[in-house]
Amino acid sequence: MMCKVQRCRISSRTVFALQRSASQYKMAPSYESLVKEAIVLIDLFNGSAQCLDAFIEDVSKDLQKMDASHKNFILDVVSGCVEHKKLLDPVIKVFYAQIAKHISRRDCSQFVIICYLLTFALDDLGLRNFSNIVKSLDIKKMQLFLVFFFTNLTTAIQEEWSMIYDAAFVETQWILPLLRWRPEIDLLIGQLAVMSSGNQMKKAPVKTTEPKEFSLTKPKPAAVPVPELIPLQEKCKPVPVSTYQPPKEMQKIEEIKKKNQQRTKELLIEANMNQFSCVKPQKSKHTEDMMTQIQTDLDAKLKFNSFHASGLPPSNKAMGKPVKLNSTAILRQKTLHDRRAEEELQRMQKLVEGGHELSPYLQWQRDMREQDLQEELAMIGRRHLEGRISHEEAAAARVHVVERNQKTAQLTKEETAELMKKYAEQRLQEEKGMRELVQQVADGHKNSKLAKEKLHKFKQDIVREFSKQNQELLRQALEEAQADLLKKFEIIREARTRPRNLPPCDRGNHLDEAQVNQETVRWSLSLQKEQQQKEQQELLERVRSLRKEKQQKEQQLQDAMETIELHRKVSAKAAAIRKEEEQKRQLAIRQRAAEDETNLALRRKLEENRKERERLKQSQTAKAQDTSKPAAFKVTTGQKLVSQKSWEEMEKRLEGYIERLEKRMSLSQTTPTPAVTSTTPSVNVTTLTVTPMILSSTTPGCTALNTSTCESCAPGFLYDNNTLMCSCCSVPGQCLFPGACLPCTKGFYQPLSGQQQCWPCNRGYYTNITGSPLCNPCPAGSFNNNTGADSCTSCSPGFHSSHQSSTSCAPCALGSFCNSSGCAQCQTCPGGAEALQTAAIGCTPCRPGMHKPPHQTLCQICSSGFFQIHWGQENCNVCPENHYCPSPDVSPIQCPGDAFCPEGSLAPSYCMETFFRKAGDTCEFAPVTIALLVIGGGVALLFIILVVLRRRRDTDSELSVARAPLLHKERPQGRYYGIPCDAEPVYAGW
Repeated sequence: MMCKVQRCRISSRTVFALQRSASQYKMAPSYESLVKEAIVLIDLFNGSAQCLDAFIEDVSKDLQKMDASHKNFILDVVSGCVEHKKLLDPVIKVFYAQIAKHISRRDCSQFVIICYLLTFALDDLGLRNFSNIVKSLDIKKMQLFLVFFFTNLTTAIQEEWSMIYDAAFVETQWILPLLRWRPEIDLLIGQLAVMSSGNQMKKAPVKTTEPKEFSLTKPKPAAVPVPELIPLQEKCKPVPVSTYQPPKEMQKIEEIKKKNQQRTKELLIEANMNQFSCVKPQKSKHTEDMMTQIQTDLDAKLKFNSFHASGLPPSNKAMGKPVKLNSTAILRQKTLHDRRAEEELQRMQKLVEGGHELSPYLQWQRDMREQDLQEELAMIGRRHLEGRISHEEAAAARVHVVERNQKTAQLTKEETAELMKKYAEQRLQEEKGMRELVQQVADGHKNSKLAKEKLHKFKQDIVREFSKQNQELLRQALEEAQADLLKKFEIIREARTRPRNLPPCDRGNHLDEAQVNQETVRWSLSLQKEQQQKEQQELLERVRSLRKEKQQKEQQLQDAMETIELHRKVSAKAAAIRKEEEQKRQLAIRQRAAEDETNLALRRKLEENRKERERLKQSQTAKAQDTSKPAAFKVTTGQKLVSQKSWEEMEKRLEGYIERLEKRMSLSQTTPTPAVTSTTPSVNVTTLTVTPMILSSTTPGCTALNTSTCESCAPGFLYDNNTLMCSCCSVPGQCLFPGACLPCTKGFYQPLSGQQQCWPCNRGYYTNITGSPLCNPCPAGSFNNNTGADSCTSCSPGFHSSHQSSTSCAPCALGSFCNSSGCAQCQTCPGGAEALQTAAIGCTPCRPGMHKPPHQTLCQICSSGFFQIHWGQENCNVCPENHYCPSPDVSPIQCPGDAFCPEGSLAPSYCMETFFRKAGDTCEFAPVTIALLVIGGGVALLFIILVVLRRRRDTDSELSVARAPLLHKERPQGRYYGIPCDAEPVYAGW
């Protein structure tokens, strides 16, 4: 430990004390005495000279008479403090360096044990036992240590611990659990402060009565009236927001009106568009079967809508084309071929020498892979069948799934809220650190700005001076160059103007020299020509040798390519054989997987479920048809007879038409007539029973009069080929009159006219009317994530959508909320309140000890020296003078009598005992200190005087010896330096 306390081995006296304390602890149910005993043991342990295990064994033997739980507690605390020495030492070191400079080091063990209990044993002890332990020790010191520990927990202490262990581990294992205990520990600190101030309260001295003389002539001063206190007015309740908003009932009434109007329009359109059911008798089953068979035969014979798909392109087109390879590629392939051949030879050699053959192992490996593949395919098929079966059975379990999902979503929301709360606390600490860092950076920017300006000016001055010097040097160089040119021009001019006077005898010599030069040139040219011929011959020989080498190399490459091609063909043939075998094997595996008993059972079960589902569907369809018959079918007996006759007449006509059509098809099978190609078997010919018409040659039931009045379907409506009024028209998308077109259902639209299908509305759009040509965008505050929607969903509370045509709602950010559905914007939390999670539906007020200005997002802890004891405040109050605030959520505590507390004090400041005393807001010397200083000053002054006198005496003696003359005994003068004249010669000073 870092405490500088004298440690020793356990002596016999200590053992006796431990035994006596052990007998006492049998009756002690509290932890106070156990903690004090642990303090004594920590003081006795010497880490450099003792082993922890041996020390624990000795102590355990001495505490045998103690209760087992008490003994285990003492041993756990002592061993824990020694084992976690690396973690506890930095905390105690910082505490003594910052706060406890006046506290003795003998109390170090108390702080170590309290720090250990806070960090590792607070959850096991509980707040009550921990409070009793703290109150049993020195209250003032414990208060200072607890205030220091929780004030610096997320700053200095966390930094020290993060240097030893991983930062994430420190935060999750120690910092966050301690922060959860912070409110209870703050209450304990307040109790300790009250107890410490109560113990130090001193009674004020009783004032004695001082008599005063009567003054009869002195007028009595006028009494100043005491000002009356202005009563504080109660805070007015703010005007509710609903006062300035229209009532919701009016909005609901308007919505109901719009829905009723829309419903009325839909009913009107439906009444105008739908025909009476009495004129649409159903076709018999025999008629439908015959019409379906006719259509199938026509399609099979005519094949007017079939297509012929070409096969897949061959994958080996590139292999048939010759590819020219360079020498490098050929040599690389040759090297690869040689390596493979060498490996094959080596393998054969090993087999000849008795090596192990891998074929059985490879065969076993192949069989195992096939078995695994078969099992995998069977499993895939089983999973596919199980998925389809579960899909069939999922309809009955959807309600339970929805309920379970709702519960899971609620739990997820609660967990998310808890995580967001923790995240908000972490962000609070990060923002605090960031503010400090920003302040430091801002200060540095201010200083760096001035330095940049000075540096910029300095660089500008340097550039100016350099440019001036450069211009001066350029000018000098230009002048020097001009002077040199002038000198050269002058010399050339003088040389040209100088006369040349050669003697006549020198002309013949010049001619002889010219002849000699010509001979020399001819000889040099001949030598050069011979040299060129030799070089040409050498070049030709080199070219011949290179060509020969190239031919040899090409021949080698050709041989290598032939070998490689042969090997490649053999390899390709073997690979093709292996591929064919692999395909057969895969096919067999798949067949075996398909014949798996489990899969067959699942298929049978799936088929049973499908048949059951079809049976239920048919029964539901039959019930719907029975219930959908209108009241118009409840006719009399005479009307039933007329209807039955019309049905019989219609079936006879249709049978005659089918016979004539079959005769035509038998006569001309290759070239069908236009009448046959335009036949539409799905036409509802039963309308002839109500309104007899002259049949045309193209479609049964259509007349020239009807087909001449075709009109295109309007936007928002579609062409229905199942009705006679639309199928009579030759152009798709047209009907005899617009009322025959079907309107687009809700959620679908069609902006064009004459179309055969409606388009679903995109995500973010909707339409709640039938026959709509356009889709409306979802308004702000709502969303739609599906296509073909007839309405938009309002955003849930806590979510918002700020623009139209939204496909999802965004959660409100931290610091904002939305307490109603359909919010277009989230509201910012007012000052003194915060939203600790996204998607919040309300704001929570800031806790005591925290504040939040209106412009910030989350609540922040009050700074040191400030406090706030109310909920939901925007600012913190500074700690007043003569008070100190150990925690930001505790009321200011009166400063003790022997300490002073200036404004904004975190803890009381004490004067050093015996030598100082309190005087207002400072410490002054005590009388004893002044007396000691005076005595010490006098002693020092006396010592200085003695030293000066001694040094002066020594100096005088040295001077007297240096200046003393040699005295002679015959000198007649009187006495010199106390020596008679007739004495022997001596030196002065001897």
